[in-house]
Amino acid sequence: MSEHSPQTYSARMAEIEAAKAEFFARGGQINESAAANYVPRPPAIPGQPSELKLQRQARAQAEYARTRASIEARQAQEDLVRSLAATMTYAQAIAASGLSQPTLYRIAKAGGFSFQPDPRLGRGERTYVDPEADARMCERLKALRDVGLSRHAAAKQMGISGTVLTRLLTMYEISYPSRKPRRCAA
Repeated sequence: MSEHSPQTYSARMAEIEAAKAEFFARGGQINESAAANYVPRPPAIPGQPSELKLQRQARAQAEYARTRASIEARQAQEDLVRSLAATMTYAQAIAASGLSQPTLYRIAKAGGFSFQPDPRLGRGERTYVDPEADARMCERLKALRDVGLSRHAAAKQMGISGTVLTRLLTMYEISYPSRKPRRCAA
């Protein structure tokens, strides 16, 4: 017999009726108070969206409006920063807009534009480098290298920072190993 045959259905209904009779024989009762408070949902009218669908649409429209407003606000902010960058340095733009430097930098990087360089800072030239002092430091640096001092120890003994040491090594093409060569254990 298949699951959906009339004989199977009749047998299943007989089992259910027997279970109901046993329930009532043990003193079971049906609580109708819960059923009395039930209010069915109004039937859907063909061609009209349900209340739930209308609520979802309203939420989606509100979210779209918030997203659109956020995009427009960011675009307006980028346009403002772009106009400031055409004639101002970072410091001047901070004073004019009230935005922080990291924010201005992020907007400029994302927008593909840059601010005017600060004329007080120079334009990439190292005006503070003294070639004569560098030559003396390079001679001393080579002597410390030949003695066997590490880069860190040489910088410390010379009283210079690691950045200055790296600049000297790079600009004057000095070979200074960063580590001592390893000895073979014999």
